[in-house]
Amino acid sequence: MAEDLEAAARRARPPQLNVPLRVAAFWLGYSAIFVGLGLVLGLAPPAVRMLVAGLLVTLASIALTAALTRSEGGSLAAVGAGWSSGSVTRFSTGIAFGGAMVALLVALSRIALGPISFARSPGATASTVLLMSATFIALSAGEELGFRGYPFQRLRDRYGVGTAQVVVALAFAAYHLLQGWPLVNALVGTTAGSVLFGMAVLASRGLAFPIGMHAAWNLGSWVLGTKGEAGYWRMDLAGQPSFVALTAVYLGVMVVSTAALWWWMRRAGGTLPVGWASLRSGG
Repeated sequence: MAEDLEAAARRARPPQLNVPLRVAAFWLGYSAIFVGLGLVLGLAPPAVRMLVAGLLVTLASIALTAALTRSEGGSLAAVGAGWSSGSVTRFSTGIAFGGAMVALLVALSRIALGPISFARSPGATASTVLLMSATFIALSAGEELGFRGYPFQRLRDRYGVGTAQVVVALAFAAYHLLQGWPLVNALVGTTAGSVLFGMAVLASRGLAFPIGMHAAWNLGSWVLGTKGEAGYWRMDLAGQPSFVALTAVYLGVMVVSTAALWWWMRRAGGTLPVGWASLRSGG
């Protein structure tokens, strides 16, 4: 049975020299999704525009992934994007892990930046939190499919984990630069986050866990008002910390979280095999 699976995996692999072209084609298609998105988002009510954007990007990314994997004789499960009976559990575990990351952010901020106080934002309601929860889940799913799904798995299989992490992290940074992020924030913040989410893919062998983790981290950051906009609360620091201090706290969360996932991966089964046949089915 194992030999049959390995043989099937070898038949499903695209020619090695085509991997860079296939990944480039995926990202070209992913970019086209956003061009089309701009044409239809104006029809959505402003209050739910980001939720609609996340849902459309997610659905289009699934379709793009399915088209490429099927052209190779594979399936969504081959890139960790398939649905299985354990997907809900892995997603929920990711939500819990992302929540722990937010708690760690607050703890490190208290230690490194001094006293912290929280104030309820005017107009914040439970319905707003529910809407933002759905929005961040949809947006996170779209981003994980677009970067840690097909591109990460194909690059990993062809060049190894290190190269896949670097290429996807740089692409993730460029994606945020095009969205208007400052250069330093994109190069430091999003690359560190991409490496963390890549480790989550490796540790869980699918996308359900990193989607939950990504969504919980973004939602928690929004709730605390640390995403540059009013959240449910506003986290106020006693003083005005420097950019270096804020970056150090953020990177501390990323490093500790990545190390925890590496430990989990090692404890669960040692160094993960690289081949497609080693991937568990499901998200």
